[in-house]
Amino acid sequence: MASTHKSSPDEAAPAVNVRSTPIAWRSRTAHYDCTPPPLQGQMKTTLIDETKDRYVGPVEPWQFLQDYLPCLNSMPTPPLKEKELEELKKATKATSEKQMYQSFKDTLKRFAKDMEFMETSKNLAEDDSVPGAKPDFCLYEIAKNPKNPEKTDFSAVELCIELKRGVSWDPFKDFDLKKNKGGSSDPFESDTVIANDTRGQITSYVVRQFYSQHRFFTFSVVVFGDHARLVQWDRSGAVISAGFNYVDNVNLLVEFLWRFSHLSPADRGRDPTMSPASKLSEVTAQKIRKTLNLKVGTSLLKFDVPHKDEYKSFYGPHFPHPVRSLIGQSTRTVPVCELDTEEPGKMAFLKEYWRPAGVWGEVEVYEHLKKYDIPHIAPLGTWQFISVALLGSPGRLHELKDDIESFIHVLGWTVLCYLLGPMGKDDRTALVSLLYDHSWKTLSGGEKGGLAKGYALKSGDYPPKTFTLAEPSPILELIWTLASPFQARYGDVPTASQIERYDRLKKKLADGFCEQEDVEDHPVYKYLQGTDRLRSSEWFLRTIEDALEHPGWPVEDGAGDKLVVFTEGTAKQQQRAEQRVKTESQLLSASSGPLKRSTTPPLPALRDKRSRLDGNSDGGITRE
Repeated sequence: MASTHKSSPDEAAPAVNVRSTPIAWRSRTAHYDCTPPPLQGQMKTTLIDETKDRYVGPVEPWQFLQDYLPCLNSMPTPPLKEKELEELKKATKATSEKQMYQSFKDTLKRFAKDMEFMETSKNLAEDDSVPGAKPDFCLYEIAKNPKNPEKTDFSAVELCIELKRGVSWDPFKDFDLKKNKGGSSDPFESDTVIANDTRGQITSYVVRQFYSQHRFFTFSVVVFGDHARLVQWDRSGAVISAGFNYVDNVNLLVEFLWRFSHLSPADRGRDPTMSPASKLSEVTAQKIRKTLNLKVGTSLLKFDVPHKDEYKSFYGPHFPHPVRSLIGQSTRTVPVCELDTEEPGKMAFLKEYWRPAGVWGEVEVYEHLKKYDIPHIAPLGTWQFISVALLGSPGRLHELKDDIESFIHVLGWTVLCYLLGPMGKDDRTALVSLLYDHSWKTLSGGEKGGLAKGYALKSGDYPPKTFTLAEPSPILELIWTLASPFQARYGDVPTASQIERYDRLKKKLADGFCEQEDVEDHPVYKYLQGTDRLRSSEWFLRTIEDALEHPGWPVEDGAGDKLVVFTEGTAKQQQRAEQRVKTESQLLSASSGPLKRSTTPPLPALRDKRSRLDGNSDGGITRE
């Protein structure tokens, strides 16, 4: 999803407005990933754990409306009729959710202008690999009614409303906003079984809405007995209104629905920079499919990517892997191409991910630093793939060889996690954890790691040769070869006596008294060769190209199910990770989202997602 939504100078920034209200702000270390979740009940439990302390509130309800649903003075909200109010009161006296449905719908549907107010409590999602997704009510634009009204269609849903028959189902606990103006230290999230279930349930609906649509954010309503809460969601979590009695304060619920139905699609969270490529002729569309190696009939999207002071349009398929977690950057990639007089241009690579509103993307940061001649820029990285040198010396200057090493770690981690071999799951998990996850706290409170990776690289045993594959493949030999120059980086520097003997050996070679192989076997030669190869990426690129030309690559060598589980985090997090692995084969392939360590702090408010054309590459596009 690319963002064209930019706050005007006098538009209130939601995060600032929220902080002006008495809210309990909390953070938590958690282990997040974008692998497919377990089935419905387990998915809710997983989301409860992943999103703990990601809910901000309580926000005074009228303040919530002011911040997120600006008032439309030209479209005043019609008053609620006395008969409608009496009908709504019936919902508060119901002894079951089912008894609440009709009264709730009959009262409020006229305030959702130009929207279909549909009861979906019996209608499971049609295209959902995880069964059980059925909000009590869904609002759809009348012009975009779901194809099958008997099924919940998360690709078209604008708003989900969930009803519970009593206040014990309330997923949150308010504190007195007047008495606790500075917030409260008490947990905002209610920790009872049914409250947790409700919180996991409403979060699971939002996750499905996000992966079925192209959105920055969305809204929902949760009703429990005679009270309700308004919710605004994005990839950082959710902002929650204080609970309010929707009969005594009926104007709040009516006002929310009226304002919501009058918002533009962009103000309801939809991404206007991604749209169906409906204006393409079928001939042109098929040329694009052929350029991108897509199947005949694959639906295409138009991506408007901001580049400097203009937008460039690219065409490509939908993102292939749904991101099935609420939290994180939700990185996805897809091949695209431009059009030049109805002819497809060169194929490019589109990457999208989320970042906080107002925060520059990488290109903007690097351009700004370059403008002021700032040297030795140190990019951030994913812990598992950071070089041994940087893990062992936080704050060390970042070099090209660090990036080359990170690439090798990505290859090694992927092979160990996904390719079949005789090594058992427990041993494989222990090996992956030892090589990539291990860390320790320093006396100053910092964090270091990389000892096992460093030893493996130093000894020329990366990845360890005890790991073998079920079917022959050149991939392990390739990684061993690519890793070999790092023996020079992490091994011992040659001593003066070794250098002296090496110089004598070279003289013997020149005089014809020894063979070239004798020189190349000398440790000084290997050290000099390794350091030379680490000065650029040329040798590594040639090595990869040569390896790809060799025979022996399996025809079907795609990654299978993940064969290891995460070993970092609490016992509960380990259990969740184990369950994810067990159920992956039942679901879609894992997303290409970023892997997060258990020590990664929560992200800041990810309210906006930006896009850009990468000016450093002919074919790289980054959408953030």
